[in-house]
Parts: sequence; C-alpha cells; structure tokens
Amino acid sequence: MRAASATLVWLLSVITAVPKASAEPASDRERARIQFDRGVELARHGDLDHAISAFEDAYAASPHFSVLYNLAQAYAALGKAVEAASALERYLALAGNTISRGERAEVQDLLARQQRRIGWLKVRVDVPGAELRINGTRLSQTEEPIPLTIGQYGVAVLADGFAPHVDDVQVAAGATRELNVALVPDSRQARAQRVDPVLISCAVPGVEVLADGARIALTPLPGPLVLPAGTRELSFRRAGYRFSSVHLQQLVAGQLDCAATFDRDAPSATAVLRVRTAPNARVFVDHNPYRGEPLPLGPHHLQVTHQNYRAWSKDILLEPGARPPLTVPLEPTAEYRLQIQEQERRRHQWALGLGAGSLLLAGGAVATFVWNSGRYESWREQSDANDQALAMASANMAAVQNNSRLRARVADLRAADDLALGLAVSAGAFALTAAVLWMVGSSHAPTTPVGELAW
Repeated sequence: MRAASATLVWLLSVITAVPKASAEPASDRERARIQFDRGVELARHGDLDHAISAFEDAYAASPHFSVLYNLAQAYAALGKAVEAASALERYLALAGNTISRGERAEVQDLLARQQRRIGWLKVRVDVPGAELRINGTRLSQTEEPIPLTIGQYGVAVLADGFAPHVDDVQVAAGATRELNVALVPDSRQARAQRVDPVLISCAVPGVEVLADGARIALTPLPGPLVLPAGTRELSFRRAGYRFSSVHLQQLVAGQLDCAATFDRDAPSATAVLRVRTAPNARVFVDHNPYRGEPLPLGPHHLQVTHQNYRAWSKDILLEPGARPPLTVPLEPTAEYRLQIQEQERRRHQWALGLGAGSLLLAGGAVATFVWNSGRYESWREQSDANDQALAMASANMAAVQNNSRLRARVADLRAADDLALGLAVSAGAFALTAAVLWMVGSSHAPTTPVGELAW
C-alpha cells in the first residue's frame, strides 16, 4: 500500500497535458481534453478505477502517447503491472524521438519495475474449446503463456459434459507456472451441483464472507471468489447487519449480492454521523442515502454529491469517542469548468465590446466639445462686435438683424454642448459596465466546501 501511494503521488506530480492535433475535429479534441482533465481529478482523489476509464476515453477520442503515460501510472498505482507495462511499451513506441533521452530513460526504468512484477501462467487443457476463467474473467484458451501480475489466482476450466476444474495458482515474478488440466466427464450428480465462479457484490465494507461457516473473504473483495464445485452454504456476517444465507446451487450466473440491511434490534454499538452540508448536497453511507440514523461501529464508505461537482468519497472508521470535524471539498466537474469558462469568455467579449464602444463615445464627446468650442469662440467674437455696433449712435437696421441671428445660434451651441455631455456620460456608463463584466467574468468555478462531518 505504501508503494502504491508513493506511485500515485509521483503520478500526480508528472501528469502532462494532451497536445491538440490540428488534423482532428475540434469536438474530438475537446472531448479528449475533458476526459483527460476528469481522469486527472479522479486520480487526485484516489478514484483510480474511474480515472483509468477516463484516460481510456480520452485516448479513444484523440489518441496521443502522453495519455498512455498517465494511464500506465494509474494502472501501476492499482498494482496492475501487466496493464501498466503494456501502456508504457505503447508510449515508448509512439513517442519515438519526440521525448528527450532523460524522459525515455525514466519511462524505461518504470517499465522495468513493472516487468519485474509480472509472471506467466500456461494452461493446457485436454478438451478443445474448454472455457478458461482466471479470477472470474473469461479468457480464450491459448497455448501461449498468459502474463499476470504476481500473486494468487483462482483458475476455473469449464466445458459442457465435464465436471468443472477449479484450482488456486501462485504466479511468481519472472517465472512461468504451468497447469495441466485433465477434465473428468460430468456425472448426473456433478451436473446438478455444478456452479460457476461466484461474483459477490456488497456495498458494506468489513463484511465477512463465510463458506460452510468458515471465513473465506472480507469485503470489499478484490475480485470474484472461485470455489470448488459442490453444494455450499454461503453466508455473511457483520455486527449490526442482517443477512441471509445462500446455497451456491441456488445462484444464477454466479452473481450474488450480500443484501446487507441495518439491524436496529441487534445489540451492537452504534454512532451517529453528524453532517452539515450545503443546500442540494447529498450524503450516502455504503451507497445508501444517509438521513442521520445511527450506524454500526466499524468501516463505512462515505460519499457526498452535489450538482456540477465531482462526487467526494472516503472510507471512514466509526469508533467510540468524538472525532474532529471533516471538511468535504468538492471539485467542479470538467464540464462545469468549461461552462464557466464559456460564460467568462462571453462576458469578456461583451466587456471588450462595451470598452471599445466607450472609447468611441468618449472620442465623439471630445470631438464634439472641441468643435463646439471653436463655434462658441467665433460666436462670441461676432456677438461682441455686434454689441459695439448697437451701442453706437449710428447703429443701423443690419446690426439689429445680425443681433437676432446671433441670439438664435445660442440654442444650437447649447444643444451641441448637451450632445457632448451625453456622449461623455454614455462613455462612462459603457466603461463602468465593461469593468463590472470583466471583473465578474474573471471568476472561476470554485472548490466548494460542502460542509463538515463529525461523529
């Protein structure tokens, strides 16, 4: 676990952006970028399974070798050495000379470390066409060794008319484990008792899985359970919960849900999870809506969701005694970030347009003022000269008529002044609106602390 955490930290420190290829449709590039950003966010929050799906979607939309690097890191953090090595090999092949020697050496070192965690399993079956399952996953029967991350595996070989063969196999690093399977013809009784590998789902962590009363696993399960054929009683156990026992011969297609329900009558210790959330936030405990009811002590899976924000989840351990409040920060989704950025872009466009309009209006106000100032100076000179003519005893009718024309021009001069003032006020209003739109447009989708959790 410590190695996986260190790998994840390294993953987040070296994540690179996906370059855009101009030959691809913009929609494909945008979809790839959204999925890539989503994968980065999911990896940052430790949700590596969904991060892998996001990186794969990004690569499918716009294939670029840089995505394979992040995909390999996520696989490596989950301990899936085979998948990580495959992604790194593809990365090196596609990157070619576009990466430096130092980067290539670093990737090759990571590849070598993953390859040291791989072994092989070679299964020979004497019945052609038999179905091979490893940890419940169907594989095509092949003579070639199957690469597997080192560890313990449940191998099942199934064929019509033959009794199923189930075996536990240990795969060691750098070695090939050979398994020779001779299927036995199926009797009527064996056919009646035959079961496929069991895939158990259980939303509640910390549940003991029992076969004929003996504990064989603890939820959450790392993979499907592979059990020998025969009638078995499968049951579940955890204090504070109610389950029902199931006979394996009653299973359909090897699927089984533990169907855990909280037993309020059970004499078990409980604790109440105190939740303070923002409006519209939803809290789930063990994938069920939580409304403040007492919960059994022990492990639980906690999840908080909010519209337009990524779901937040954490495995918690309810124990006696108070715990300090836990703040729940929610990160906006990539789609919501794009929406906010598009709104910001539009506001900036309006701000720039209004700013340009304010400059034009201000220029018009200045030009009108300067033009009208020249007209006013000319009017004042003519008016002063005419006033002197009227003051003389020899004033004639022409001076009187000229005085009337000069007085009539006063309204025209005042109208031009009003126009310049109006243009100046409009320019100020445009500028103020543009400034407000620009400042509002500079806001980004925030990280929302939805509330606090305590118990």
